[in-house]
Amino acid sequence: MQTAQELQNSAYEASLAGRKQESLLLYCQAATKAKEEKINQLWLDSMHRAGAAALDLSKIPMAMRLFLEALAEEHRMPREITWVFIHDRLMELKIRRRSTPLPELVQALQRFRNILSEYPQWQCLGDLQEADILAQRGLFSQAVSLLENVWQRSDLDQVSKLHTSRALMQCSLNLRRFDLLQAWLQKFREVETDYKNGQRLEKCEHEIHLQLAQTQDVNRLKAIERTAQDHIGNQNFSVLEDTFRHLSVRISLLDSVHGDPTDLAHPAKKALRMRTASKWYKGIHFERRLLSLDYRIAALRYALGVAPVDDLYYTTPQILSGVAPTAHEPNDVQTRLNNAHVAANWARAYAKKLDERFECDWRQKIVDERLQRTEELAHHANSRKPT
Repeated sequence: MQTAQELQNSAYEASLAGRKQESLLLYCQAATKAKEEKINQLWLDSMHRAGAAALDLSKIPMAMRLFLEALAEEHRMPREITWVFIHDRLMELKIRRRSTPLPELVQALQRFRNILSEYPQWQCLGDLQEADILAQRGLFSQAVSLLENVWQRSDLDQVSKLHTSRALMQCSLNLRRFDLLQAWLQKFREVETDYKNGQRLEKCEHEIHLQLAQTQDVNRLKAIERTAQDHIGNQNFSVLEDTFRHLSVRISLLDSVHGDPTDLAHPAKKALRMRTASKWYKGIHFERRLLSLDYRIAALRYALGVAPVDDLYYTTPQILSGVAPTAHEPNDVQTRLNNAHVAANWARAYAKKLDERFECDWRQKIVDERLQRTEELAHHANSRKPT
């Protein structure tokens, strides 16, 4: 029979290999065994790691139960850094995966900073959470300034460097600062951690974003996608699973070889019929709705004979002049236009919900930009009708 320490070691190896489900089971077993063996420190560490694995698998109720069960013992055990990591995870849950209003988030962040006051070397965790709140509010330039200050800290550990550079890459994308993205992507690659496979996947993710924004080179995009699929292997990380599925849809919509996006055999159609894996992650739900809208716009373009474009960054706008008439019936075009409007309403309703929570409007503006493109296509369709 394995000891608690041996179970935790096995769980760690499974986690590094991306076998999150297996690591979750082993960490829970390690915590149970550690409690039997009365090894409090190992029990606490295993509970924290089990909760983190549950988060990666989008098992939010389970993660909450594990974290709160651990915190119930906080007053009986010595102060140590694992408590900080658990509070950090709970703060992440409040921001990204629950519906906590902004004023309550600000109060929770202050409480978290009070806890961090006893651990000066981990002040960066509070800054990272504050930067996340700023980004959720669309204040990306402020988030970048805060994160760049975090990066300059001399006591920043490698995992915190990984989180900081990742957040800076995402803010760079939202700001359309692709030069900044390339710079931080290089620094992200150079961070030395045990999670090499995860880093390779995130590198592929951001390289795809760069290609979508800059060249829309389908062959290059497919090559990066194949590399990512090679690295995914047996990884079961729900957010990454959804992320690459969404990017795959965008790549397939750019590739005219697949034909009509509404065909049942079209890769985008098949991918969009799959259920979201990270169902508790609010950001993924908005991305999914936005992707569904972009799919409907792509289907409308196809019916009108308009060349495919990337709607995520829209650096190459749709070209309507000189487009040859297609054989699609007016009723089919109208149906696709109606579907685009339905998808826009669906996306905007969720955007409004998130924006109201964070007291901003940037997500709604993103949907409105899509609606403007849809109206341009509708006007183009009407202008070609026989008089």
